[in-house]
Amino acid sequence: MLKSDRQILHRSIAEALDGDFPDIVEAEPEILAHHYTEAGQVEPAIENWRRAGERAVGRSAHAEAVVHIERALALLDTLPADPRRDGRELDLRLLLGGSQLMAKGHGASEVEEAYNRALALCQKGGETTQLVRALFGLWRYHIVLPNYQTCLDLSRRLLEHANRSDDPVARVLGYYGDGFSRIMIGDFEPARQSMDAALEIYHPDQRDSPAFRQGQDPGEACFVYRGLVLWLLGYPDKALASAEEGITLAETIADPFTQTHVHAFCAVLAQFRRDHEAQRHNADESVRLSKQYGFSLWEVWAGFYGHLLDADTQTERGIEVLRKDMRDLEDIGIEIYRPLHHSQIAETYARAGLYDGALVEIRAGLKAAEAANERS
Repeated sequence: MLKSDRQILHRSIAEALDGDFPDIVEAEPEILAHHYTEAGQVEPAIENWRRAGERAVGRSAHAEAVVHIERALALLDTLPADPRRDGRELDLRLLLGGSQLMAKGHGASEVEEAYNRALALCQKGGETTQLVRALFGLWRYHIVLPNYQTCLDLSRRLLEHANRSDDPVARVLGYYGDGFSRIMIGDFEPARQSMDAALEIYHPDQRDSPAFRQGQDPGEACFVYRGLVLWLLGYPDKALASAEEGITLAETIADPFTQTHVHAFCAVLAQFRRDHEAQRHNADESVRLSKQYGFSLWEVWAGFYGHLLDADTQTERGIEVLRKDMRDLEDIGIEIYRPLHHSQIAETYARAGLYDGALVEIRAGLKAAEAANERS
């Protein structure tokens, strides 16, 4: 058929769906978006691709969401520049950044690209809630590289914004970002204070904020990260209690990404405590959820903590797998905690009496810590 005839048919199908089949329009906006796209009807096509992306996000189908949002952005590029177009792009870039982060991992270059563009659009006239999402999205990206000074600067900007606008969401995220950044540079007591401050302000109803939905829930994260810093400060029982509060909160939120995250970091704390049963349970649960929902970062991260246990019975094969995990993390842009992972492999070597291998790992860990200014 001639392209013009095809476009007429696609437009007729789209209008029929829009007018007579509201259930399809509501449940599968991507079908409507496809027909409007093929009909050359750019405006309704963009809107329906956006709706399809949002619906996919709601199902934690983030890889699918990325495809829909990118279709919308490609069509948006065909429209002339004006403030309304910029506003639509800003919404789409923020949505895209969150889905890229959850589908490909915090350190994916696509995450930085989406949030940097969103921040530039915010500076041209975005809303304050959009600014908060862009700043914290960039914090999530930089923390895993890791760029700790950049993260402290972004956290400071969030808290300054919170003080100017009395925005509790920005305040929670600012304290959360500050606290975790300080854990990583070894500033433990101020880190604990920031986590406490975030949790004093946090309320689960804030989950309705789009800024809270572009990654793990900040309340859950603050509970489990406070657990890590309490361990480092010498309070193992308080550390465990805080992490368990994070698990309870994650269960009430019923968000797969949050649940995957809390089990991944509870596996870390369990390894610190030498609680092998809890380490295995949390690592396996995080990997299971990661495979189910396509969370590549946590599948590798949590897998490392399961493989640590395996390596105690098959040292050489186990260490080979652990090193592959570290390479896989590096491949998806994750450099944070590299010194810790080297030290955990060193401990595995040492338990097997392979001290030369342990010393190699310790030297690599110290070198990585120095390069990143990672002190925890």
